[in-house]
Amino acid sequence: MTAIAAEVKYDLADDETTGVTVGAQHALFPWTLLKARLSNTGRVGALIQQKFGSKFSITVAGEINLNEKYKDRCPKVGVFMAIK
Repeated sequence: MTAIAAEVKYDLADDETTGVTVGAQHALFPWTLLKARLSNTGRVGALIQQKFGSKFSITVAGEINLNEKYKDRCPKVGVFMAIK
């Protein structure tokens, strides 16, 4: 299964678009999910989620800002484990 989505932020007071984000997800297998997103501000994020049976999953995610203004900041990386 594959899905694609977009988000547009619009400021009614200033009558202008303030942000656009495009994302996609794809299920490689019934137990593996990939997601990615890209915003007009230069932020790029991705994650992979692996399910082990119906009760346990592990997610590894990362985000980086490619904007020159924030080039001195470190990328974000996280690991999440869930037990249902």
